[in-house]
Amino acid sequence: MTEPILILLVEDDQGLTELVREEIAQRGWGFLHAGTGQAALELLASRRPDLVLLDFSLPDMTAVEILDRADMPPFIVTTGSGDERIAVEMMKKGALDYLVKDAHYLGALPGAVERSLHAVGIERQLREAREQLKASDALLRNAQKMESLGRMAGGIAHDFNNLFQAIQGNLEVAILEGTAPGAARASVTRALKVLARASELAHRMLDVSGKGFRRSENLDLNRLVQDCLAARGAAGVSFVPGSGLPPVDGDSGQLAEVLDGLVSNAREALGEAGGTIRIATRIQDLLEGDPGSGHWIHPPPGAGPLVCLSVEDPGAGMTQEVLDRAFDPFFSTYRPGRGLGLPTALGILKGHGAGLWVRSVPGEGTTLRLFFPPVEDPTPEPAPPAPPSGKAALLLVDDDEDLQETLGDFLRDNLGYRVIQARDGLEAVEAYRRERGILGLILMDATMPRMAGPEAFRIIREMDPGARAILCSGFSEEAGARVARDGGFLGFLKKPFGLKALEETIARALGS
Repeated sequence: MTEPILILLVEDDQGLTELVREEIAQRGWGFLHAGTGQAALELLASRRPDLVLLDFSLPDMTAVEILDRADMPPFIVTTGSGDERIAVEMMKKGALDYLVKDAHYLGALPGAVERSLHAVGIERQLREAREQLKASDALLRNAQKMESLGRMAGGIAHDFNNLFQAIQGNLEVAILEGTAPGAARASVTRALKVLARASELAHRMLDVSGKGFRRSENLDLNRLVQDCLAARGAAGVSFVPGSGLPPVDGDSGQLAEVLDGLVSNAREALGEAGGTIRIATRIQDLLEGDPGSGHWIHPPPGAGPLVCLSVEDPGAGMTQEVLDRAFDPFFSTYRPGRGLGLPTALGILKGHGAGLWVRSVPGEGTTLRLFFPPVEDPTPEPAPPAPPSGKAALLLVDDDEDLQETLGDFLRDNLGYRVIQARDGLEAVEAYRRERGILGLILMDATMPRMAGPEAFRIIREMDPGARAILCSGFSEEAGARVARDGGFLGFLKKPFGLKALEETIARALGS
């Protein structure tokens, strides 16, 4: 319910005060009175009226002195003399109007108050609009910053994965062909282990970008939470599962990593004081009301109904300054060097088309809410076409020359395949048009100049609906597995992959 307009009259004439009080009461406005400048200052220190009727000359001070000492709300100046110099001085100090207390004063007062209140209302609306615009601008700048960081991280990780693939392929060939005997073989094996760790870091960079590979399956969030708590310990955690939740499309491993990270952060925030971490799931329609007094780190693509997973702790909470940087890569309030946790969680959620909302108050705690679009009508994946018989030629499509040379030599020299090579999607389409009679399988990179892999395979399937392909990438613009499924690929190989995994994948695809 809207509060009534509150008018403060600063006037030392008691008779006039009563007349003004009656005028104000007739219009349903609230009324306050101060008979001296000191009384006005004391009242303004505790109340905030919508408008002040300020007498210029009071027994203990003038209106100018009051204005110098008080945080004055919008005001109208009244005076017993029609001195234009006073009017000009007061208007310069921000007066909305100037009224002379003559025979017309009481008749002119209501109109002057209404005009001033209208002006105040417009100014308030403009101020609120500016604040909303400022908040929206800050959200946009943050989103652009995170998008730029994600694009940079994704691009670097993509290039690294191509390099790692070429290195891993050459190291594995050295072991397979026996060209690394004795101590050298042990060194190559250690190098492969280090390379695996480097590859894992590159994939975490892809998670930050929101463009990393993920498996696509229908998940029950309640079961996911229960399994995570059972595997990692539920001490100090309460879980309230929602009923009737629809499934969500996601990668159970990645979402378990997100939940585990959020719970770990909550435990750190609780510290030695302890407390209960509360996890809950439910269905929420954002059109039915804002989820609370927090703000969106990444809004969901739709308004709902959405499946909501919340993690709440009564810990130390975060200041606004910390919250503004909490999702920046490598930022941490703990020790230097930590901090891929929240940015990685945000990237994974972006890759799932999910939203993230946060509320944090210092001394009260933090609440994070994850919003997932539900799966409406899950449909089974279509069965792939029957494989061709016999040993078929392979079309290897990748824009990295070192990787082309390494994989091409392995496929020809070690596995005995005939290999036709293309450096991008356009070359792949032309190569398939020429050699479609002998090609049994395409090994297609996802991201290439001129034409991406999924687009090239779409054109190839228009030429030949029976064409078969494996998507190979460490960086997929359409989140890996879903692109492979939606584009008709038989599977997905995540770079860098082992040569044994490549051999087995090809064998399965060709039915060898």
